[in-house]
Amino acid sequence: MVSSNNGVNLIIDTNFIVSSIKFGINIDKELSRVVDASYRVIAPSQVVDELTTISLGGGGADAKAAKIGKELLKRLATTVQVKGVSGDQAILNLVDTHPNSVVCTNDKNLRKKLRGKGVPVIYIRNKSVYRVNGKI
Repeated sequence: MVSSNNGVNLIIDTNFIVSSIKFGINIDKELSRVVDASYRVIAPSQVVDELTTISLGGGGADAKAAKIGKELLKRLATTVQVKGVSGDQAILNLVDTHPNSVVCTNDKNLRKKLRGKGVPVIYIRNKSVYRVNGKI
């Protein structure tokens, strides 16, 4: 459980969104289950761009999940412009400027970099639930 008195910035990554949808995880419900605080979901514009690229990639499961993810982000998240070429770099830049952030990602390399910075990470476990690595 992640808890904070000031609320939490949940920064969401492309693979987290696509994987959650592909695995049938209710993102709203699972985030509420593991985050015991008020929170806002933030999506770097690079994540939205990556979802667009994936959704245009054909009719496969990833494309379908990316299309659903884009619609979900319109309702769930605030999209922000961040310096950085890739979604991962944008997320690393964003955690430096947004205190009390938790990153939602399954990317092992990104998770390692974030943990090195002391940033908690929410990830998918067993293709069915979210888990938190670290705490605020």
